[in-house]
Amino acid sequence: SISTKLFCGFGLLVVLLLGVSCVGLIQLKHVAAQTDEINIRWLPSVFSIQEIRLGVAVYRRQQYAHMSVSDAPTMDKYEEKLSKALNVLAAGQKIYDPLPQTPEEKVLYDSFLVDWKSYQQLVPAWLALSKADKKEEAKAMLSSGPMVDLFYKCDEGLKSIAGINNDGADKAGLRSHEIGSQAFLLVSIIAAVATLIGMGIALVLSRSIAIPIRTMAGAVRQLAEGDLTTKVPVAGKDEIGVMATAFNDTVDSLHRVMTEIREAADQTAA
Repeated sequence: SISTKLFCGFGLLVVLLLGVSCVGLIQLKHVAAQTDEINIRWLPSVFSIQEIRLGVAVYRRQQYAHMSVSDAPTMDKYEEKLSKALNVLAAGQKIYDPLPQTPEEKVLYDSFLVDWKSYQQLVPAWLALSKADKKEEAKAMLSSGPMVDLFYKCDEGLKSIAGINNDGADKAGLRSHEIGSQAFLLVSIIAAVATLIGMGIALVLSRSIAIPIRTMAGAVRQLAEGDLTTKVPVAGKDEIGVMATAFNDTVDSLHRVMTEIREAADQTAA
């Protein structure tokens, strides 16, 4: 029936549109997952490692500042700044420690913790020299030997960890971009296919509905003009097919009645 054809045609279009929507939503979900990975996994790691690295660098700078003064109140001020630098480092560790780490990252971080602990074990001896106004000895201890080696090892380790996390964020961003591009291409292809199918459905419906109706309209005009031989082709069993059959039956009936009237008139005239 016509209603069945229309229902099937529009139903197919709805299915195609739902398909496009589902594909788009799935791809958006993948993009969101990559964005979450960047925001939840990589960026906090980058931020916290930079905080730890900043704390180490500031701590080292305050050590040099401590050696540049001799009066006790100013040295006390720099010791407070040393404590604040350690607080910055601890704040970074508090963020970083619970975060997931790659095996390489974990090895580097564990090595940093060992090296930083060894560095801190040397600080009391250095501080005693600086406070005792043995500045040259304190400077020699800070600028050479184990302390400088440990500082550079700590800084290089943190730098490597930051690099790993920056690379991870970059790769996740690249994957997100690739997924977005693939989603756009896929949705575009499906939308184009859906458009072509929709045009095909419209063409089929127009041929199966509009053309027969135009044919029947033409036949009705011919009948109105007195042509009792006109016929409409019956192309199916839908409503239009039923109308075409009924029209043909009507024409046959009219033709038969007109023939009978003509014959009766001929007999009367004879």
